[in-house]
Amino acid sequence: MGAASSEEQRPLLVEETAKGRFRTHQEAREWVEQHYGVTYGYKGMYSMLGKTRSTSEGAQTRV
Repeated sequence: MGAASSEEQRPLLVEETAKGRFRTHQEAREWVEQHYGVTYGYKGMYSMLGKTRSTSEGAQTRV
């Protein structure tokens, strides 16, 4: 997959996060890079995951 905007990435990232797929920010960063070809730094992924928490309506994030 090519690069995607954070708005395109968020729904699947929310879904995978809700499933408990990621135990660390690094795992989430690697998953996004593998699936979307986008590399986030720690702060960028922290911000993205913070946004997923607010949009996941009760899904708990374990990262």
